[in-house]
Amino acid sequence: MDRPRFRACFLHPRFWPLWLGFGLLWLVVQLPYGVQLKLGRALGWLMYFTASSRRQIAARNLQLCFPGKSVAERERLLKENFASTGIAFFEMAMSWWWPKARLARLAHVEGLEHLQQAQAEGQGVILMAVHFTTLEIGAALLGQLHTIDGMYREHDNPLFDYVQRRGRERHNLDATAIEREDIRAMLKVLRAGRAIWYAPDQDYGRKQSIFVPLFGIQAATVTATTKFARLGKARVVPFTQQRLADGSGYRLVIHPPLDDFPGESEEADCLRINQWIEQVVSTCRAVPVGPPSLQDPTRGRSEALRKGQVAHLYCNEKQDQPMTVIARPDAPVTGLILSGGGARAAYQVGVLSAIADLLPDASHNPFPVIVGTSAGAINAVSLACGAMQFGEAVRRLTSVWQGFHTHMVYRSDWPGVLRQAAHFVGHSLLGLGRDAPVALLDSSPLRELLERELDFSGIAAAVRSRQLRAVAVTAFGYESGQAMTFYQGRATIDPWFRHRRVGVPTRLQLEHLLASASIPLIFPPVKINREYFGDGAVRQAAPISPALHLGASRVLVIGVSGNTNSNPSVPVVAANRPPSLAQIGGHMLNSTFIDSLETDIELLERLNQMSALVPPERRPRGLGLNPVDVLVIAPSQPLDQIAARHQRELPKALRLFLRGPGATKTGGAGVLSYLLFEPGYCSELIELGYQDAMTRKAELSRFLGLAEVAQSA
Repeated sequence: MDRPRFRACFLHPRFWPLWLGFGLLWLVVQLPYGVQLKLGRALGWLMYFTASSRRQIAARNLQLCFPGKSVAERERLLKENFASTGIAFFEMAMSWWWPKARLARLAHVEGLEHLQQAQAEGQGVILMAVHFTTLEIGAALLGQLHTIDGMYREHDNPLFDYVQRRGRERHNLDATAIEREDIRAMLKVLRAGRAIWYAPDQDYGRKQSIFVPLFGIQAATVTATTKFARLGKARVVPFTQQRLADGSGYRLVIHPPLDDFPGESEEADCLRINQWIEQVVSTCRAVPVGPPSLQDPTRGRSEALRKGQVAHLYCNEKQDQPMTVIARPDAPVTGLILSGGGARAAYQVGVLSAIADLLPDASHNPFPVIVGTSAGAINAVSLACGAMQFGEAVRRLTSVWQGFHTHMVYRSDWPGVLRQAAHFVGHSLLGLGRDAPVALLDSSPLRELLERELDFSGIAAAVRSRQLRAVAVTAFGYESGQAMTFYQGRATIDPWFRHRRVGVPTRLQLEHLLASASIPLIFPPVKINREYFGDGAVRQAAPISPALHLGASRVLVIGVSGNTNSNPSVPVVAANRPPSLAQIGGHMLNSTFIDSLETDIELLERLNQMSALVPPERRPRGLGLNPVDVLVIAPSQPLDQIAARHQRELPKALRLFLRGPGATKTGGAGVLSYLLFEPGYCSELIELGYQDAMTRKAELSRFLGLAEVAQSA
C-alpha cells in the first residue's frame, strides 16, 4: 500500500471539527504520562455510565467467560475494562505524536532474539497478537526496535485514515501497511522473509472459520493463521503487550516460535491458538466484547465470542506475573484417578486424608494430573480448586463429606420424593407433561451445595503457578454416544479423538460436574451447549486413558469396588428366590462404575508386562508401549455390607420409596451404598479409606516419591 499523502480536500470545512479534535488531543498528550493515565481512567469512568449498550455487552461476555467469579468480581473487571479503554484512547495519541525517544523510555522488551533468530533462518514471521487495548502503543514501541509490517483496514473517514497511518508508520519507514483483504501481498511479504503483525481473534464470517472451544464455548475461529503459515512458509511467533500497573510503561514479550505449526489439521491449530489466548488472558484481566445473541442462550454464548474480536486488557503485573518453574525432564508426572460411585466416593476422601498426612509439605499438590468421574469428578475438581494448598483442600473436602445429609444431594422429604415420583411416572411411563429431563430423584440440592463450596477460579491459578498440569471430568453424551472428557489445564495439552472417547479442553464449570455425576435414571441429565450429558462412567471403556493423555506417567487409582480381594474359589450359595429389583440395580451400577476400571487396570498391567520385554531404545514412539506405573487402593471391606448397617439413617420417605425394590435389605444394599449420603455411613467410609491407605503407607510413600524426599531432607 502506498504511503499516506496529504490531500487538499482535507482542508474542506466538513473536516474542520475533526481537525479541531485532533488539535485538542495533541495538546492534551503533551502532559506527563501519569496525568494521561488518570485522564484515561476518568474517560473510562464516563464511558461506563454513558455507553450502556457496550457495558451490557461486556458484562454479558464476562459472565460467559468467567462464570466461576462472583458478581462483585465481574463488576470490578468490567470497570477496569472501561478504565483501560479510556487509557487506550490517550495511548493511541501518544503513539502518533510523542517524540520517539520519549516513547521508547516506556518499553520493557523481552524475547526480541526469538524474532531475530526466526528471520535469520530466512523465514518470514507471523507475529501473532491479540486485540488488547494496548495494541496501538505496543505495536508502536515494537516498531521502533524491529521492522514489522501490519494488516490494515482503511478507515471510512479519509482524514482520520491519513492521520492514523502517518502516526503508525513514522516509527519505522521501512514498514508497510497491507490491506487485510490483499492476501497476495501478505504472502509475498512473508516469502520475502519479513515479519508481519497479525491477530487471529477476528471475524471473517462462517466461510473462513471453524468452531473450536474458547473459554469452554464453541466459538467460530478463523483458520487464516494456518493457511498463511503454510502458504507463506512462515514461523508463527506469539507476541503480547501489557500495561504495567506501577505506571512505568509497557512489557512487550516476544515468545518462542510455535513448534510443529501448522499441525496436522486446521482444527488442531485453531484449538492451539485459542488455548494460547486463554493462557494470555488468564494472567491478565480481560473482557472480550461483541454483541451476543439474545434468543438462544447456547447460541448466544458462541455468538458472543465469535463476534468478540476485540479484547480489552488491563494487567496488574505485580499480582498476575506468571511463575516459571523448570521441571526435570525425567521427573515422573503422577496422575490421580477418582472413579465414580455416588456416596461410595467418601472412601476416596479417607485415602486422600492419609496422603495429606504423609506429605512432608501438606501444601504441596502431589498430583499434577487429576481425573474424576461421577462423584469422583466432584472430589477431583475440589482438589484442583484448592491445589495451591493441597492439605487445606483435603480438610475442607473431608469436612463436607462428614457433614453430608441426603437432603443436601437430592430431595428426600415427602413432598420432594412424591412429586419427583409422580413426575417420573407421568412423563416416562404415561407420556404426560412438558419435554424436560426427568429422573427418579431431584438433584437440585447438589447444585446449591457445589455453588456454595467450589471456587473454580482456583484451577486457573493452580495451572498458572505450575501446581497443577490438568484436571478432567468425564461425562457421557446421550446424543453422540461418546465418553466426553472435559479438561482444563496447560495450553500444551492436545485434545484427543478415539473410538467413542474424546478429550475437549474447556474452562470447567458447575454443569460439567453435575453432568458427570448424573447417574442414569436416578439423577436427571444436564445440558452442556447443545447436548444432554449423563454420568461419565457410562460406556467409559478406558477410565485410565484421560490421565495418560494429560501427561501422567504413573497413576494412583482410588477405587470404590470393595471386591478386589474376593476369592473366586469360594462357592456361591444359591438362593431359592429370584433377585430383587435392587439386586439387579446394584449389579448394573457395579457394571457401570467398577467393571470398566478394573478391566482397564488389568489391560494396563498386561501392556506393562509386554513393554518390559522390549528394550527402551527399540520401543516405537507413539504406540503407547512405555510402561505406566499403577497403584490401586480399594476398600478392604464390602461397602454394601457397611451400607446395610446404616440403612436406618436414610430419611423415612426414601426408605419407603426403596423398600419395595428391596434396597433396604442386605441383599439389595448395593443400590443403597450409592445413595446413602448420611454422616454415619460416609464417616465410616472415610475412616476405612484412611486405614487402608495407612496400611499401605510404605507402598504409597515409594510410589509418590515421599521416601526420597524424606532421605534428602
